[in-house]
Amino acid sequence: MKKVFTRSIVSAFALTMLGATSIPAIGPVSGAFAQSKDGAPSDIVAQMVSYEQNHNWSAATPLWVSAEQAIYSDFSKDEKSKKEHLGLHNIQTAKLVDLKELSKEEAQAFVDFEKYEEQYEEVHVFYTAVNYDVFEESPYYLDGVNYRLAVVVKEQGEWKLAELSSAPVSAIAEAGIGFRTADEKEMAKLDSEKVNGKILNRNGEEVAKLSTPEKADQDGVNPDATGDHNKQYNINVRLTKYVNYSYYGCGSSCTKTIDFYYYVTNVLPNEVYVTWHTEALKACAEATKMFGWYHIFYPKYPTYNAAVDDTTNSQNFTVKTAHANTNAAVSAVGGIGLEKATSHALFESQYNAGTQGSGGTASTGKLSQWGSQYWATNGKTYLWILHYYYDKSPNTSYEMMGTFTYTY
Repeated sequence: MKKVFTRSIVSAFALTMLGATSIPAIGPVSGAFAQSKDGAPSDIVAQMVSYEQNHNWSAATPLWVSAEQAIYSDFSKDEKSKKEHLGLHNIQTAKLVDLKELSKEEAQAFVDFEKYEEQYEEVHVFYTAVNYDVFEESPYYLDGVNYRLAVVVKEQGEWKLAELSSAPVSAIAEAGIGFRTADEKEMAKLDSEKVNGKILNRNGEEVAKLSTPEKADQDGVNPDATGDHNKQYNINVRLTKYVNYSYYGCGSSCTKTIDFYYYVTNVLPNEVYVTWHTEALKACAEATKMFGWYHIFYPKYPTYNAAVDDTTNSQNFTVKTAHANTNAAVSAVGGIGLEKATSHALFESQYNAGTQGSGGTASTGKLSQWGSQYWATNGKTYLWILHYYYDKSPNTSYEMMGTFTYTY
């Protein structure tokens, strides 16, 4: 990052358009205003909320990075999503309440900051509070303030939005980098209920279950919950590859609910070499599974009613690519999940390719795939490998990594 912006500061340009001189609370911004190449990256967040308020989806499309524009446009025009009020079509009104920029060190536990740095000229991450009035509350949108992580990057000299994901409020508040408001504290408490497989609104009402409803008994108890977290059965994936969306009967990019086991087994062989050591494959299988699991809790693409997409922006999912070796690895770690050892909260189990022949650096919060192979061929088990990368890392809030069990 070339420049760090302090808490709740938006450029003078944006404030002029908002009709304000300071920003603990921003009203609905006034509609279309031209992006300034010299403006602050936070202008993009204000612009996006203004277009959400006005349902001006066509104007919002150019705010996204080039790789995302067609996907956003497809969803904004999707008649089924409009009719069912899914994703961005669930928004009735939108009002930007607050935002603050997180430093790279603060943000890297929640977004893959380094991946964005590799792709773009400059990266900024804003923790934002947006007050939504929605048609129907869901895991993606609640009535009242919704907390988001907005990743704004510089692409070909202009600020663009690269990610607008659901923020892990409890982890951010626990780290002391949030807004410290009464509402945030209340949402952090509700956030902790996700451990029990529940999405609660501000009235304490359950708006969604994070496990398959038919698995619950007549009292609503999930018999598969044997540890701290309910087993996940399905995941909403934004399908952007032709091979994927055509397989599911879509004419263009679309969001589909996919069996979670099928999802993981059709990600892993696209992320690693299937000939790797068994312990390396098991370590990578666990990281792959828990990355998806985490984003069921904290959707990366609430705009598209999806937890993840099918690209390396999330994980590389391709239908009909499962392999016996990687399937065996997924099965071998079935029933074991990753969490923070003290708080028992999930964390984003980030990973990257790493360097062949090197174990990589400990406690980065990012598993090295080649590093897993290095350590496995040197006699280390998959759990040792996972502890090596995730123990006392930013992703685990500098706690030790813990494990939990669930019926597999």
